Amino acid sequence: MKMIIHAGGESSRMKDVYDGHKSLLEVGIPKKSLMWIHLQPFLKSKLIEEFIFTLRFQSENVLAHIKKLQEEFGFNYKTIIEPSPIGRAGSIKFGIEKGILEKDEEYFVSNVDDLVSVNFAEFLNFKKMAENNGKLIIMVMARKIANPFGVGRLENNDGISELVEFNEKPFSDLAENFAARTGLDFYLKGAIDKFTNIPLTESRIRNKKFFQS
Repeated sequence: MKMIIHAGGESSRMKDVYDGHKSLLEVGIPKKSLMWIHLQPFLKSKLIEEFIFTLRFQSENVLAHIKKLQEEFGFNYKTIIEPSPIGRAGSIKFGIEKGILEKDEEYFVSNVDDLVSVNFAEFLNFKKMAENNGKLIIMVMARKIANPFGVGRLENNDGISELVEFNEKPFSDLAENFAARTGLDFYLKGAIDKFTNIPLTESRIRNKKFFQS
């Protein structure tokens, strides 16, 4: 089992406060990069035989950090360096054309700044069920989302709203039959072959039927 980690974006939403690549941003105590944190559950799972990083923006800096992490953890890796902004789907097709990605392989696929914990025992059971039902892609989604703000409950008292309860960044349930995208997918055998027909200029897969197949 292999893993594709998309790390080629320009971190444009962070440019006002941070001019580096987002995967190199250090957080926590002790400080660790987002890439370090992102890799942990997959390294600990022992399921990933090889990581493939898609790079473009500040690729030399990101590659230098990957090499440091490889020295620390001893994992196997390859890189797909995008020649121009071709998007996530484009980088996968480019990797196939360069012989870096294999059409008959299974891949976890993630974004380097998405921090998702995974119960791998449950995942492997679900993977078997998806295979038996002829599915090509598993999208890991969440039934709850974290509110970015603290939420308070107010009561009116003689025309004045009083705060009677406060929860700091609570998790909220989504409406029935809805789920939030986590950025983590799993491509079963046969899925990666679908990318061979995608133009390199297309930044995303928009074919709903593909995900349902």
